[in-house]
Amino acid sequence: MSATTLTHIAGPALTVGSRYMRQRCAWCGTVLVDHDVELDAEPATWSLGDLVAVSGPVAYLAGVVDGDQLPGSACARIDPAVTL
Repeated sequence: MSATTLTHIAGPALTVGSRYMRQRCAWCGTVLVDHDVELDAEPATWSLGDLVAVSGPVAYLAGVVDGDQLPGSACARIDPAVTL
């Protein structure tokens, strides 16, 4: 069975209490990075506005937000009534 790919828009990475870092999709809030900084002082994050394609456990850069151009797999294209 193959995983469905969904593309998210990277929001800002936030660190709380100098230990926990999390980065979410700026549109739907899906967690893109969830990291304990004590384990790795410099975790990798996505740049603000990166399009991050997520397919199962794999995430990869799919481009950057460019005006009104979003891929068909973008979370922003999902009917809001389904996600609320």
